[in-house]
Amino acid sequence: MTASTYPNYASKITKGYFLQTTTFYKSNSYINSLLLLYQFTTS
Repeated sequence: MTASTYPNYASKITKGYFLQTTTFYKSNSYINSLLLLYQFTTS
């Protein structure tokens, strides 16, 4: 691996990881809000 391709490779990994974490966080917050709503309506 040459020095010129390394930053591009690293940025691809970072972008993919960032995308995965944000998607996971969004789905998690959606589930959490549903659970909060459920708890609120049942209490």
